[in-house]
Amino acid sequence: MAGSITGQNGWSLSNGTAIVQSTVVQNGNQALEMSQATIMHDVSSSNSTLWIRFHARISEAPQNMPCETYPNISAAFFVGTNLNIIAYSNSIPVDLGVAMPTNTWTRFDLYCDYDLMVWNLSMDGTTIGADLPLCTSGTDVDTVMISSDDSSSSYIDQLDVLDHELATNAPDFDGDHIPDWWELRNFGGITAATASGTSSNSGMSFLETYIAGVDPFSHDPFVFTSPEAGQLVWESIPARRYDIQWAPNLTTNFISIGTVDWPDDHFSDATTNNAGFYRLRVSVQ
Repeated sequence: MAGSITGQNGWSLSNGTAIVQSTVVQNGNQALEMSQATIMHDVSSSNSTLWIRFHARISEAPQNMPCETYPNISAAFFVGTNLNIIAYSNSIPVDLGVAMPTNTWTRFDLYCDYDLMVWNLSMDGTTIGADLPLCTSGTDVDTVMISSDDSSSSYIDQLDVLDHELATNAPDFDGDHIPDWWELRNFGGITAATASGTSSNSGMSFLETYIAGVDPFSHDPFVFTSPEAGQLVWESIPARRYDIQWAPNLTTNFISIGTVDWPDDHFSDATTNNAGFYRLRVSVQ
């Protein structure tokens, strides 16, 4: 709704001006315009991972450099007076050597891992800061904060804050179809996994274990149960599409009989076949 951001969708404004407007937008009908403002949104999750994606637009280089991060911030970055992206590694600001363009929309992706205590930062789908140590040792995430110290307007649009994988156009530095966050979490680096490499999971490749959502290092079979005739139930993985297929026997081709998208985790077969075989094929949405 056009007007102050205060109270809209759980956002609060601590200072300055932040309004929802429809003149400058990245997608859809509205975007947030900020000027010398700080906005915050509560986050509640028991998961140890966090994904944040948003689009931002600025008209000029900032006039001032932030002096320090706010207390208890785990991951933070800002745009410097030379337009370079500066990210915090521990509590130390590091110039990543990549400039944010002006007068155009730029997409940012953050991945925070509170098991490994590291985070990734990506710009327009390319990771520019990887395996950065979090600023604090705390593992409780309770707030997302966006701040603009300048009098000139900054714009924010298409903001997602999720405690599960955001797979669409996920940053993938080496282009192997395995996102950077998964390689970092499982192999310790964003280019450390070989997609075609054989995992310890029933001979599946590392790429296949990512798609299926199973452990690449141990036998972790995909759970697929049939509590009663024609009823299929499985453990659904975020950002996945499931193609349910059937064949009367294993010598004939399987045919697709339906598709299910996460978070749904079941399928009811309305046909009355006395016998046959089901197969589930998984793809990333």
